Amino acid sequence: MNCACGENGLNMKPLFLEGEVDFVVCGRCNLAFRVEFPSELALEGLYLEAYSQGKIEKKLTNQESGTFAVKAYTSYLMKIFNILDSRLDARLLDFGAGSGELVEKLQKNGVLADGLERSEAARSSCLEKRTIELFSDFKKIPTGYYQVVTMVEVIEHLTDINAT
Repeated sequence: MNCACGENGLNMKPLFLEGEVDFVVCGRCNLAFRVEFPSELALEGLYLEAYSQGKIEKKLTNQESGTFAVKAYTSYLMKIFNILDSRLDARLLDFGAGSGELVEKLQKNGVLADGLERSEAARSSCLEKRTIELFSDFKKIPTGYYQVVTMVEVIEHLTDINAT
């Protein structure tokens, strides 16, 4: 296992002592990543299971941050946008938006926010419940359009650290 900076696996330190223990931190550049990245097929299976309609409606999916975390992220991001908005029309892209809860909260606070989500079920739920259409694919995202990009609870879903 090598880091994107070129450092070899000998200089990697475990990130978590319990829970998701397959994360490491590079001793050279401090990038955190998984020891083994999931395959595209494994992710598709995860999304089909996690984002079934019943789980989303009952807030039982383990792929969402939860109300407390979304409030904390929103509060933090609003501080950033209060600084940015004095200089430009700042826009945010939430990469891995799930069912769009963070995008919705930010929009309600006046942020020009959009989301990208690869799970069809999560995108459909977001459109139906929040009337927000999330991007499904990088190719549809305008280049140079966003000043802030969030990736909340996304690192474990990356399939290739170098391509990302």
